[in-house]
Amino acid sequence: MKKLEAIFLDRDGVLNKDSDDYIRSVEDVNVYPFVSKTLKKLTDMGLKIFITSNQSAISRGYFTEEVNGKIFEKVISDSEKDNGKITDFYYCPHLPTDNCNCRKPKPGMFLRAAKEYKFDIKNSVYVGDSVCDWQAAKNLGIPFYLVETGYGLETAEMIRKEKNIEVKTWKNLKIVVEDILHHRDIKTQRKKL
Repeated sequence: MKKLEAIFLDRDGVLNKDSDDYIRSVEDVNVYPFVSKTLKKLTDMGLKIFITSNQSAISRGYFTEEVNGKIFEKVISDSEKDNGKITDFYYCPHLPTDNCNCRKPKPGMFLRAAKEYKFDIKNSVYVGDSVCDWQAAKNLGIPFYLVETGYGLETAEMIRKEKNIEVKTWKNLKIVVEDILHHRDIKTQRKKL
């Protein structure tokens, strides 16, 4: 029976409040108050924790790679305040029209993490708030948790209307992790979803 090895997290809307106008500076970063204690629980479970984020604002010229790095540093430092540890982060700077392999829902960022940190992608789960997050998990064949923070509720409604699929939602990352703590076995988790 396979055991959970890694958890992938979208950034904006999962770890920190999102913005319709992009998170463009360190000052825009507002990490949810429950995140640091939640990441500590994941770290204590021995899980690898990865952030995967589409950041087309770089290609759109809204901010530079350097500013993007500082934004990630701020999100990570605020998320790790209670000694949880994010293993690594990945982002796609490309536009949707660039047809790259890293922009979600394509698998590039996830497969890169699995290769670099040597684990089976099937032994992971993904937490996100958007349709592309949901599609990425579907494409990878891994369990997906749709949080209501960020665009989660709108995403659930869109999937219901456009795909005629009911998608379960979780209030936030904290509730997701409480669920995972009770269902660490992926086989059990897949049945639940």
